[in-house]
Amino acid sequence: MNKQQIAFVHIPRTAGNNFGAILQQNYAKAGIKDFYVDDNEDVATQSIEDFVALPPRQKQSYQVVKGHFSFGFDPALAQASHLTFVREPVNRLVSYYFYALGAKNHYLKQWLLKDRVTIDEFLTSNVSTELDNFQVRMLSGHEFSDRSQKVEQAHLDLAKHNLEHKFRAFGITEEFELSVFYLARVMGWKTPYYQKIGVARNKFGFQGLSEQTQAEVMQLNRFDVELYRFAKALFQQRLEQLGSPFMDQFAHFKRRNRHFLPEKPGIKSRCLQLLYRRMALPQG
Repeated sequence: MNKQQIAFVHIPRTAGNNFGAILQQNYAKAGIKDFYVDDNEDVATQSIEDFVALPPRQKQSYQVVKGHFSFGFDPALAQASHLTFVREPVNRLVSYYFYALGAKNHYLKQWLLKDRVTIDEFLTSNVSTELDNFQVRMLSGHEFSDRSQKVEQAHLDLAKHNLEHKFRAFGITEEFELSVFYLARVMGWKTPYYQKIGVARNKFGFQGLSEQTQAEVMQLNRFDVELYRFAKALFQQRLEQLGSPFMDQFAHFKRRNRHFLPEKPGIKSRCLQLLYRRMALPQG
């Protein structure tokens, strides 16, 4: 196994839990450091600050560092192999709405339920930086002064540069299976057969939003939209460089990976669907 340190920048709602499980599978015997929020906050602030304060040798003892942290949060990880996934922005936000609604103690859940916040209202609420070009925020390497600082073109340019030149590799959530196989090739891992976990089955997708909300969300997250377009084109370019033999190998992998069935939809998913439909009804 390659001893190169890995830093997985897990942008929320981009299938990062699935990919994190694959990292666990490949580095089960290695030191792994996770950065994930508790249910009362939207960023892993305390665990990040604790890590930054560690002695350099202790930081290097972790072969895998993964979680909800921004690229460049600690210069000590500058030489690590950075990985991430990028997702179509509106679908990511739709997924985040249902996640916040369904999580046990999410910091936004009480507000969503008390005010019966619909998905259209949520996506245009500006209640969290998660709703404001968050993928650019996480990949730009820029330290935003506070939550009120807006994303600008310069931040998008930084995110594009980092994704192309600073990240060892990245994947596209909508092409997760292909992305996993590609990342395994780049990183020299064994064939990464996997079972999907945490698959969102309660979202109704982009087409369910009103035209007005669609336009507003696209405008509010225009820098994430542009980053996603750039990432898709760059990902396709890198696949083409590998040629048809790689795609033939992927087709074989895909056939075999079908045996690893995704989890079945449970009672929680069905309850969330019912809850959303009730919230969307006009109050009498």
